Amino acid sequence: MRIQSLIRSSHALLHFISYCKFRGPFLIAFSRWLFLFAITLTITIMKFETAAAQAVPVDQLEDAEERNLARETIDEYRAKKGFDFTNQVQLDIEPNMQQSLYSAPGFTTDADCSKSKTPPKKRKSKTAERLPPPSFICNELAQLTNETPLRMTGQFRFAIQKDVDGDDVVVPFSEVEIENKLGNGEVQKTIGWIPHDLITYNNPISSYTRSAASKIASKVSSAWDSFGEWCKPSQIKPKAPMTTTPNMKDIEAIAKKQAADEEILKNSKRKTASYIAEALGPEIGKCMLNPPDKPPRLFTNEIPYDEFALPTMLKSKAPKGLKKPDGKEITTEEMIEIDSLARTIFAEMASCEPFGAQYPMAVARIIKNRGKAVEENPKKAGEFIPLNDKHDSRKTLTSRAATSPVQFSCWNQKIIDNVALAEGVEEKAEELYPAQLDFMQKLNLKAKKKMNKKTMENRAMANARQLAKKEIRPNAKTGAFYKPNDSGLLHSLCPPSDPKQPFYDNRVPDSKMTTIWNSILKTSTEAVLFPVQFDERTEKLADVKHYTSGRSKFYNMVPVKASVDGRPINRFRCLNLWKPAPPKPAESAEPRKKSRRG
Repeated sequence: MRIQSLIRSSHALLHFISYCKFRGPFLIAFSRWLFLFAITLTITIMKFETAAAQAVPVDQLEDAEERNLARETIDEYRAKKGFDFTNQVQLDIEPNMQQSLYSAPGFTTDADCSKSKTPPKKRKSKTAERLPPPSFICNELAQLTNETPLRMTGQFRFAIQKDVDGDDVVVPFSEVEIENKLGNGEVQKTIGWIPHDLITYNNPISSYTRSAASKIASKVSSAWDSFGEWCKPSQIKPKAPMTTTPNMKDIEAIAKKQAADEEILKNSKRKTASYIAEALGPEIGKCMLNPPDKPPRLFTNEIPYDEFALPTMLKSKAPKGLKKPDGKEITTEEMIEIDSLARTIFAEMASCEPFGAQYPMAVARIIKNRGKAVEENPKKAGEFIPLNDKHDSRKTLTSRAATSPVQFSCWNQKIIDNVALAEGVEEKAEELYPAQLDFMQKLNLKAKKKMNKKTMENRAMANARQLAKKEIRPNAKTGAFYKPNDSGLLHSLCPPSDPKQPFYDNRVPDSKMTTIWNSILKTSTEAVLFPVQFDERTEKLADVKHYTSGRSKFYNMVPVKASVDGRPINRFRCLNLWKPAPPKPAESAEPRKKSRRG
């Protein structure tokens, strides 16, 4: 990792400075200058990495594991290219979503792209001071949808970016080409970069399209069965001949019928998850931080949701006249449940929601499954709702499962500090290194095939690091190698729920962030107020209670392949579903035959 290499360099620099202290004033001054130069260079590199996102070819990635992950993306593309692949692809996003095409790789959102703007320089002229057009490292070239035809050029770049937990992840970017038809009939080609995870080699289908298509197909089949009844000729003769003169009574009857139909339509819309979610929007997901980009550091409650969000939710009420599909009023408990689900799902799945609603819906179903498991067996609370007795009693089991700190890192007050942990392991390894080197030298004397000095040193350092990892471990109780959970709490306590107010990024949310939040709010509303409909759509996840992101192994569990409304959950970086491994069948022990001695 680049963090470890930076730590090693800093250790070497400190050793050099300590060496210079005993070698005269000139070396002391030189060491001080070198130290200041190293700090300045490091800050400059970090700023450049933040601005340009450091998207590089695969061979320029420093870590071997990162290179292997990056090559998997390239290998997948080459495998497709070998089977009559014309490089024509599409975006695997929802129909209501848009994705920007950027002039440079390494940018995933419009906000990141706009941050790369460099301040313009003033040019003096005789008439007046003029400002030149601003220069960008990144420009937004076009807006793409899931229907925009794209052509891959085969160029890839890879950036190391931080996830919600603060860990480094490899993010691939692809160069694509689009064609725009101009008014004069000419075709203008535009080449830019997009995150490769948004690309699908198959035709994308909306999360709701399959469900709607199946319902329409069933209605058409039933309509076809009764087609003969509809088409029977009428045996009733008209009492009066047809006339073109309008009758006022008929006009009034038609107007009343239209008004009644409009009222029925309004009432039917009021019973949909979209309508209720939009009506509840002002009360759900309010930002609890001021300023919005400053996470809390002092806690009086072990459950951050109960301390910051719950007091506001207990005072909130559903709008007047807004009712559930069964005609009953929406309770405060249900409002809290929707709020807790929406906050947690946004913090967990906001980056994956553009790939389809199946990802936030899967997380919502898993949370509900955990609450149901605790309801059926209270002993499961230790597994799915840690600190169950610390939660507010006015919260449902689903709300408690959604806001449990250990289960969801976005509610942890502290998370593991990987930088400090790596530094601690490195320092401990240096302490253990002399003993390991001595051991390797003794082992080399007895060996037939001798090792050279460099090989012995490398193996001794590798053994020292392995031993150091066993001794240096994070401890949540003492706070050793832990840091405040700034990123996770910002996402959960200040989501982009209000399009006119700044959220955790201290800016007003753009249309993309607003769309993501509204989609997750709709999913949460459907999970709470439309349980039968929601359970039917997520029936293939009925037994799933565990998930991870970007992990190929998870304890002794086995992976699960599932889908929501026909859309598979197959993005490795977004969601990995797990089930406990089935117990192995007990081997039947055959009784031993007594040997007869003849």
